[in-house]
Amino acid sequence: MAVGHYDPETPAAPTLTLAEVWNGTRWRIVPTPLPVGHKFNELYGVACTTPVACLAVGDTAPEFDTHDRPLAESWNGSQWALQRIPAPIGPARSDLRGMACASETACVAIGGFHDDNDAFSEVWDGTAWKIKPVPQPEGTISSYLVGASCSGPSACTAVGGYQKEFGVDLTLVERWDGRSWSVQDSPNQGSLGSELYDVSCPSPTWCAAVGYSMGHNPNCEPPNTCPLTLAESWDGTTWTVDPTPAPPRHVFWFSLTGVSCTSPTSCTAVGNRTILPYELPFAETWDGSTWSLQHMPPDRGGDDFIFMNSISCTAPRACAAVGSDVIKTFAEVE
Repeated sequence: MAVGHYDPETPAAPTLTLAEVWNGTRWRIVPTPLPVGHKFNELYGVACTTPVACLAVGDTAPEFDTHDRPLAESWNGSQWALQRIPAPIGPARSDLRGMACASETACVAIGGFHDDNDAFSEVWDGTAWKIKPVPQPEGTISSYLVGASCSGPSACTAVGGYQKEFGVDLTLVERWDGRSWSVQDSPNQGSLGSELYDVSCPSPTWCAAVGYSMGHNPNCEPPNTCPLTLAESWDGTTWTVDPTPAPPRHVFWFSLTGVSCTSPTSCTAVGNRTILPYELPFAETWDGSTWSLQHMPPDRGGDDFIFMNSISCTAPRACAAVGSDVIKTFAEVE
């Protein structure tokens, strides 16, 4: 199952939620309901515990109202239905950008407040969504979470970024123990900023997270002004930076946006590389000790603008990755 949103061709038409399901042979659009009277409706994260049990989250806003509110929908194998989900008290805009489920009765959804600049989370217990506070690293002035993974009801990890001073992003990792969130120390690479976009935890004591860092990119001038891929792993105690391949020649933007691991020795990550003026997807694989570049089509001589967003794997060589090419959805299956 993949979710997102789209803008109809009709002028001034509302932004609409989008869901597509893969049956092993083809992708098919499935209808998604919309809150009555809401003009902006977007889904960003989805988690399925079985083919007949999925939850998706995002944000929604009524017409003439700029305050985004959390949006949640559930899938029963044949149709999507809106769920009741609380919004924070007050005028702060809030949205949910990612989610993960350990079971049908244990899910976490994460995102951020737009106005308060704080990370935000809600937890599903099988009956209702509840807002759960997210602690901040000392000195934080803004934070957000975008990716999550659960290996059990009391073992979830969420990643994103935070700032202590404007202009410098730092990696943020939070751990859910079934009752509350706690900040985990995570390393940063490069002095001009690092962020984590996604995380995958195939066991309670091992996780991989990916994103970008502002490091030394010889294809840029000056060399530290373009992003490089960033990968980190957690061994149950400590987060460590794992080296990733250097960018190929002429690649300026080189970042990872999604990761999926079937074991601590088998992960696949997807991302985007910029060869001006084009944007193309790429992939990297982890064998337990090393990240390696992997070929990913299309690469037709630089005539594409492909933005790869996320990936899910059920086996080392059975993955689906999704994104868009500016005007339509895009998927690749291995």
